[in-house]
Amino acid sequence: MKHLFLIRADGTVVSYGQRGRKFIYEPIYPGDTVVVPEKMDFANWKYELKEWVKIFSDFAIGAAAVRVLQDD
Repeated sequence: MKHLFLIRADGTVVSYGQRGRKFIYEPIYPGDTVVVPEKMDFANWKYELKEWVKIFSDFAIGAAAVRVLQDD
């Protein structure tokens, strides 16, 4: 509920943070849009980051091995 906000047809934005509990009673007029942000799945985000770090570290180790082999 605290993350909801309302975009008025004239471009102004009204949020729960601005109005507090009065936001619930805010009238909605034709052309207004109520925005309900999607809940972020941080577990999925962390998994993706971990996979990218693993890919880059494997690439760095491979590049270092190639460089060592070329020095001989």
